[in-house]
Amino acid sequence: MFILTNTFLLKFRIMKVKQLPVPESVFPDVENLSPVAVELVQAGVDRKMALQIADQEWEFVTPEKLPPLGSYADFLEYVAEKLEMSVDAVGVKNRAGYIVEAIRENYQDPDLQKARAHRAEKAKEKQLEELEEEFNLKRRTLLRQAIHAQPQLVERAAERIQAHIIRQRLLEHPSAIEAYQKGGMVAAEINAILAEEFCQDLLAPVVAAYEDEKDRILG
Repeated sequence: MFILTNTFLLKFRIMKVKQLPVPESVFPDVENLSPVAVELVQAGVDRKMALQIADQEWEFVTPEKLPPLGSYADFLEYVAEKLEMSVDAVGVKNRAGYIVEAIRENYQDPDLQKARAHRAEKAKEKQLEELEEEFNLKRRTLLRQAIHAQPQLVERAAERIQAHIIRQRLLEHPSAIEAYQKGGMVAAEINAILAEEFCQDLLAPVVAAYEDEKDRILG
């Protein structure tokens, strides 16, 4: 009796994975630099000089030419103004040199400063609007959660409504909760009463965070 067997020959090839080179930084000239130095290097200022200015900050400015305290949020804002000034400076052949001297001697351009102040004010207004929208959204969300847990809060808040026109709107509905669900003036007034009288503890962390951020924006 013969038994036939099939023999399989397995071959393995061991290959050494080639190590790929580590890519160089896209911005090697500004890697690990402070924001001030980065702005200066990118504007064409010599790296060594940029580092000196960034390191010394206000000490680099001629003492007699130092701006009054509070004129700028920080040194970076001061430098950014001089960089912008250098873009439109007339008759400048060496922009880097102009920038260094503008920082050292605190060059002034009233029109540019007025334009920058206007842009900063607009940016501040936009930040405040966005903050207000975010706060109102968080407040409405927390109030909805409170009402979902305790529906009777709406009836209790409705009893505190004093404005005649809002009470008239309230009476047009079978219940306070139905009037509230319609939105509009009734819902806004009830939300205000809930926030002030019934849900202060719930809203306290959100209110505190809102006030802190508002103070930061207003400076």
